[in-house]
Amino acid sequence: MATVHEQLQSRQLSVSGGKVTGTRTFHVWDDLTPITRPVDIVLGADGLPQIGDLFPGEVGVYAVSFNAEPLGDGKATWRVAFSYGPGSNSPNDLIYVERTTATQAVFLDAYRINVPSAYGGLGSNGQDIGGVPIDSGGIPTSILGLVVSLTISENIRDVQMPGRLAMLAEAVGKRNVSTFEGFAVGTLVYTGFNSSRVNMNLFRIEHRFEYRSDYHMVQVPRRNSQQSVLLAFQPQYGFHAERVSFVQPFQQLYDFNLISDNF
Repeated sequence: MATVHEQLQSRQLSVSGGKVTGTRTFHVWDDLTPITRPVDIVLGADGLPQIGDLFPGEVGVYAVSFNAEPLGDGKATWRVAFSYGPGSNSPNDLIYVERTTATQAVFLDAYRINVPSAYGGLGSNGQDIGGVPIDSGGIPTSILGLVVSLTISENIRDVQMPGRLAMLAEAVGKRNVSTFEGFAVGTLVYTGFNSSRVNMNLFRIEHRFEYRSDYHMVQVPRRNSQQSVLLAFQPQYGFHAERVSFVQPFQQLYDFNLISDNF
């Protein structure tokens, strides 16, 4: 087994033209089996990074290349220097990340508009949500709502797939616990993912999210035992749903930053 020591003074980051780059240098040797060729240095083993690894503590700064040279110290010690950067932009690279968005207007059933409170997106717990009635005798009106679909695609190593899929399945159907990709807490739902093989060593995962400014809540009218909507009469509105509450179908929150180191 090789011995790997990082030269901590070599750990540097710099920014030029909005591009973040960095360096790290390691000394590597093996007392039992001296390293005589660069090919004998195993990247990703014994604490040594490998191409595609993140710079410690950073997001979006990856090991993109390395250089190995002997020190000539009589111990067959090698200096292995890694260069870090944002990586290339090829869909077949390990460090490839792509974001796409699509916006559409959808029709949503509503009983009230100008509702004064969003109840934190948690639902109104049976309370009437107020606002202005727009239903007709308990029949909802279709209004336009804005939906933003966000897809983030990334490549990962094939050996990461088994553990990653179980974690992603756990996140499906949950809303963001913190601001994510600029979207406010609770407004984004993780709707699922697709995966496909890029090459022998890489898989591409497409993560799908959906944004709604109303926190994905649903307006639900109060009904009697025969499931008819209970009505009230007001001269300015006529007969309308007596009580309307918010129901949150996506109760659980999740930290979407845990889905990937690339986010």
